[in-house]
Amino acid sequence: MRLSNWLIPAVFISSSCASVPTPAPTVSGGCAAGIEYQGRTLDVGATWKLLGINVGTEVKAVREVSDLVQLYMNEAASLCDLHASGKLTAVEYADRRARLTERLAALVTLNRQMPAQQVSQGELPFFSETLHALRPGAPASTSLRVAVVKGGVPVQNGAAMKSGEGFRIAAEVPSASYFYVVLVDSSGSVSRLYPASLTGTENPVQGRVEIPRLGEREFVLDDRPGTERILVFAQAVRSNAIESMLDEIGSGGKAPADVLGVLTRGVKVRESISTVAAGASSSVVSAFGQAGYEFVIEHR
Repeated sequence: MRLSNWLIPAVFISSSCASVPTPAPTVSGGCAAGIEYQGRTLDVGATWKLLGINVGTEVKAVREVSDLVQLYMNEAASLCDLHASGKLTAVEYADRRARLTERLAALVTLNRQMPAQQVSQGELPFFSETLHALRPGAPASTSLRVAVVKGGVPVQNGAAMKSGEGFRIAAEVPSASYFYVVLVDSSGSVSRLYPASLTGTENPVQGRVEIPRLGEREFVLDDRPGTERILVFAQAVRSNAIESMLDEIGSGGKAPADVLGVLTRGVKVRESISTVAAGASSSVVSAFGQAGYEFVIEHR
């Protein structure tokens, strides 16, 4: 992904050593109705091809992606007109075009993780919410910091733990966000950890969140070894899609296979369009109002 280059003339020194004022920056090559992605300016048709979309299909997910692509192009043309008419400076124009390009790049990434042509009926609400977050003018960035703490010390993602060992989940949510946590244990059983009556139901949250709450008993690994997965979501606006899936999970037990599949693939989508810093306390920053993270415990 590359931004338009600036053409900024140098400052020349006259014989009297007085500086000549530097002209305002201009947009190199003028405006274009397409969006620049990886060094190429793409129009609607080229973008559909980039996403592998057949515009003749009736699949609802594909239609939504096609509409979003058209919206991007309309926005690009509108920004060009605003700049040409003097209503946007070169700096303002470049900034807004860069953000539009970032959203296009996120859409391409999303479509690789969850191709529109392959979105099932059960995935459609989650997919549509993600597309909505990529629209121009959608909610600003959100961030999330997640740690699994054992004996007061954060452990690395993928760390090994033994049956009978306890842990808690600590999260930092700097801005007010809706917060959701799901545990998929080694047997495939799914538990809703947040919001839940035993861990807290407040939403949106802001600041530090402890699960279980401080002073309450920790989560303890049972006697069934395997991989334990903790799926964490935080987003600027309420997720009706995630909340409906949490309602299906209820207080625990086996979740319907399609629900577990959407949540698992969904957290990967959130990670893919975010910046993730790995470590014992992982930070996730998304420019699109949605963040997600999967923390793994190897239960031995």
